[in-house]
Amino acid sequence: MKISVPGSKSITNRALLLAALSEGESVLTGCMAGGDGGQFLSCVRELGFETREEIEDENAIVKNKSITIRGLGGKLPKKKAEVYVGSAGTAARFLAALTAFSDGEYMFDASEQMKKRPMKDLTDVLQSAGAEIVFTGKEGYFPMKIKGAGKVPEVMKVNIDRSSQFLSALMIAAGAGKTECRIEVEGSHGLAYVDMTAKMMESFGAEVKKEADAYIIKSEGYKACRYAVEPDMSAAAYFYAASLLNGKDYEISGAGAKSLQGDAEFRKVLDKMRGENGSIRGNMTVDMSAMSDQALTLAVISAYADGPVTIKGISHIRLQECDRVAAIRNNLERMGIRTEETEDSVTVFPCEAKGAEIETYEDHRVAMSFALAGLRTEGIVIKDPDCVKKTFPEYFEVLKSING
Repeated sequence: MKISVPGSKSITNRALLLAALSEGESVLTGCMAGGDGGQFLSCVRELGFETREEIEDENAIVKNKSITIRGLGGKLPKKKAEVYVGSAGTAARFLAALTAFSDGEYMFDASEQMKKRPMKDLTDVLQSAGAEIVFTGKEGYFPMKIKGAGKVPEVMKVNIDRSSQFLSALMIAAGAGKTECRIEVEGSHGLAYVDMTAKMMESFGAEVKKEADAYIIKSEGYKACRYAVEPDMSAAAYFYAASLLNGKDYEISGAGAKSLQGDAEFRKVLDKMRGENGSIRGNMTVDMSAMSDQALTLAVISAYADGPVTIKGISHIRLQECDRVAAIRNNLERMGIRTEETEDSVTVFPCEAKGAEIETYEDHRVAMSFALAGLRTEGIVIKDPDCVKKTFPEYFEVLKSING
């Protein structure tokens, strides 16, 4: 069965920013229409960029968009603006870095959820580069006012223990500076999304060189182009996981053999877990640092395995839309599944699951992953299902179409 999913949120938002920073008119196809993608597009418009958009297929359940953006060669149309990033982490981190190197003044606000997510590791770098940042709420968090330094420094150093988005934000902004910039990296984090950033920057004309603990950015400015956004492999992963749970085969429309997205590797994890006669293999440890968005999905699948599963490399997911490790523990225990938790891991001990109300904590990935439990266990109730609008508004409609 063929399934459509939204365009990749991560690729959509990077492409929107790269197009806005390019010289000339770019056309982006397959873009995520709503949620974080729509929020990022709104931010781009608030900065003054001209955009056009159209739905690619009005008859599809999932309505991706084609978006045209006219870039000004790295310049921001408005020197002053108020920008609301909502709950979009990429908009929050990427646009903060971009405006910090501009010659304008910008006021940023965010949702209550985003105001709880850390920014200090990034804002420390921006301030050391000459940007003036005033936090109008809690120090190191949104909301904030940024007065740009007017240029990209030759050298920066960033810690990515909390988020690799800090590094991606600096890389994209550096590529608009029409100079050479060295970004030194401290801390440890999965770098799959940073590799994605580098490859996309190269598609728009920048040169990115990776060293042991640094990235060298060389650019004469981004060039406008036509860019096709991949289907969101984070969204696709829920249906590949559903296949493991219900024994049906699903094909994702537009998904190719190669992908820029780290979550594409999750299929290899699922293949290792696929046993005989519909069984799910356990008794394994899986490092999810490079595809941590699917840690929740793996935890749900593990509840139905034939032995314990340890999911590690996930300490940073405690700082995302919610403490996702705690969300795993709390919801699996509601289902009667025992877990053991460390700072960086959770172990799931399978037994017969029971129906339960699932607390989503306003986190789209909690809702989508635990909904899969309903394929095996009656009585799974998802509280606040509308939180999936952040990345996949049509999720439950598509899930219903494959399972009745």
